[in-house]
Amino acid sequence: MASVGCSASGVIHYNFLDPSGAITEEKYCYEIDKMHQELQRLRPVLVNRKGPILFYDNVPPHVSQMTPKKLDQLGCETLRHAVYSPDLSPTDYHFFKHLDNFLQEKDSRIMLPQ
Repeated sequence: MASVGCSASGVIHYNFLDPSGAITEEKYCYEIDKMHQELQRLRPVLVNRKGPILFYDNVPPHVSQMTPKKLDQLGCETLRHAVYSPDLSPTDYHFFKHLDNFLQEKDSRIMLPQ
């Protein structure tokens, strides 16, 4: 399983997570922190404006109480995809193209499980 943060210009942060472990709210908030740190390093203009804009899956079973608090603490503005919308989330068709391109560039250094 992978945790990936990206902007319109590409991948900001990625981490391969333990497939046998659950993604707890603490782990998820840790990934949000790491993504925010990388965003500050790679794209400070996006962070230093009013705050980065984050689009994420906000279906109630997927969001803990801790997540909105963490995003608020970091000053992130969130855009929400309509819950249970029949439309594809933009990440379903935009993000995966960027991820594929990114991994193709890195494939000599990364071995994905078969």
